Amino acid sequence: ARHYPARPHDAGLHLLLGPPHYRGRGLGPHLIRAVSDHQLATDPRATRVLAEPDTRNTRSVHAFRRAGFHPAGELDLPGKKALLMIRDRPESAHRSATPHF
Repeated sequence: ARHYPARPHDAGLHLLLGPPHYRGRGLGPHLIRAVSDHQLATDPRATRVLAEPDTRNTRSVHAFRRAGFHPAGELDLPGKKALLMIRDRPESAHRSATPHF
């Protein structure tokens, strides 16, 4: 990747917000967690899921934190300053998904 040190099999997560009456109800962290769980479950080679919400969108950053993502630095992307956020595969889950030879 041009903007951050990518690893093979990194998974990414981008959100599209729905109508205003669905926002602010605490659903974001649950949706983010469910999608990132699915990504890690369907690709056992993926060790992490990345997202880059706009630094000004504090609600989005908070939702990613509540879903288990941690900040890894700011990125200057076209059209926005983003916060690179990462959710690592839990170590115990990664060990069970990785074949031992």
